[in-house]
Order: sequence, then structure tokens, then C-alpha cells
Amino acid sequence: MVLKSSTYLTLIGLPTDTEIVKCSKCSCNIKVGRFSVTFGKPTTKRLIRSFFKPFQCQDCGKIKFDDPETNFPDELKNSFKGECVALKIKCDCGGQFRRDKNLFCTNCHYRKSSKNRFYKNISIYKKTVKKLLLILFCLPMIGFGQTFGSIFSFSISPVNPNNTDTVYIYTELWFCCSNCSLDMKSHSVVGNNIVASAQHCLGNLSAICNTTDTFKLNPLAVGTYTFDLTLYSGFGSSPCTAGISPDDNDVFTFNVVTSVGIEEHTTNKEIFKVTDLFGRETKQTNQLLFYIYDDGTVEKKLIVE
Repeated sequence: MVLKSSTYLTLIGLPTDTEIVKCSKCSCNIKVGRFSVTFGKPTTKRLIRSFFKPFQCQDCGKIKFDDPETNFPDELKNSFKGECVALKIKCDCGGQFRRDKNLFCTNCHYRKSSKNRFYKNISIYKKTVKKLLLILFCLPMIGFGQTFGSIFSFSISPVNPNNTDTVYIYTELWFCCSNCSLDMKSHSVVGNNIVASAQHCLGNLSAICNTTDTFKLNPLAVGTYTFDLTLYSGFGSSPCTAGISPDDNDVFTFNVVTSVGIEEHTTNKEIFKVTDLFGRETKQTNQLLFYIYDDGTVEKKLIVE
């Protein structure tokens, strides 16, 4: 699974008394944080729970747990601005600690994918707070230009394609409303750029809908390729009309390598010598003989005349 560098991991849907969950890989206990955010009226307060998020050095990748808790509201404000929250303390290598590579498990550094949820009622969503709030509350605000879909992740099969492989790119998508049936999708290959688009029709049920679109690519020449996907959505049954602007856009990069074939080489081996059971060279027939070849192989033969 390939997550976007801007992925914003937040745990929602937990009971309010939940304090610890287990990592699905190392089974260690992970503490769960809690913060509340007020939207609009003072009475409109939502309780959101999140994993403690450590800082990661952008140069050497070192993890720092000095300040693992989510800092709100400043961090929320910075997220709205599209900024990454940085730790004032510098890394030993001189690099900057930032939160733009949040980790799923602070023990084994295991990253979340759509296939390793802890249990049924826990889901992890992502991206900027603007889209996170959209997923949380599913407000029908088409008139205000609000987006309803999001590109969550990319994956590719085979993982390391060569120039003889048919390539499949899987795009995991999330929408605010259910259902989210596919209306249309397309892609075109222009040089080393693959431009793709997908449109889904959303229902009226205020429930998270996730789906995966598959794009099949015929064998490609050796090189580095970019898969540029633009996501649209509309309401009603198919065909539906998309909004004024796309919901999301993301680019996935992958490499196609040269196919390595295995060639079989055959050689003409020659007899080095012929021996009997006692290792004496002989040419007599009507007895068991050992034919020793110059490539080191040995054959047993019984020639009767």
C-alpha cells in the first residue's frame, strides 16, 4: 500500500471511554488521545479521539516522542493553512522534526493501511483537517463548493513491474455518503504520464463509503511513470452530474524495469574415460561400466554384445 505524504491519520468512531488499543502488528498497547473542537455555535462541540503522534526528522527519519500529543487548536489552525507542525528542538543531524509523516504505532512504526483495521468499529481516515471534517460530519454543502470524495491510497500489481507485465493500479477512495457506485472512469498514456479520472455517484445515506477503482495498463516501456488521478462525484443514480470542481487529485509514481529472462545453455559433453567397478579403465563390454564425462557427470551403462 502506498500512502500519500500528506496523509493525516486520525482515529475516530471510538467509544469515549477508550484509552488504549492494540497494534495489529506488534500487539503493543497504544494510548489514545482526546480533544474537542467547536464548530459554529458554542453548543456544536464534537469530541474527536486520535493516536498520539510523534515527530519525525525529515532528514534522517529519527522518531522523537518528547511531545507526542496532538496540540490543538494551534495545530488545527496550521492544518487549515496547509502547514506542517514542527518541533522547536532540532534533530542531532540538524534536520527538522515535523508531524507531516504521522506514524500509526509509536512502538513498531507500523503504518496504517485499509486492510489492517483493529476491529469493526474503528476506522482511520486521513488528509487535511478540511477533508477530515467533511468525512466526519458529511454536511451537504454543494452550494459552498465542499468536496465529498478523497483519494486515500494507491497500490500496484505487480509491485515491481517489468516491460512484459500487465500493470494494475488500485486506487482506494473514500466518500462521505453511501452508496458510492462508479459512474465512469478513464485513463490515457501519453509518454511517461498516465492521466486518469474517475467519477462516482453518491447516495443520500450519511455514512462513510469506501471503494477501490482498478486501472489496467498494458505492458509499458522501461522508465519512470506518473499516474495522475482526478476524482469527481455527483449525487443521484448513474449517470450523475459532477460538481463544479473535482473532489481530489493525486499523483502516484512507479518504475518499470527490464525483464530478466533465464536462458538455458546446452553443451556437448565428451567422454573423459570409461571404468569398471574397480575404477580400472576398460573398453570391455558385457559388464557394468562407468562413463565419466569432461563436465564431471557420470553414467552407468551395461552394454551386452
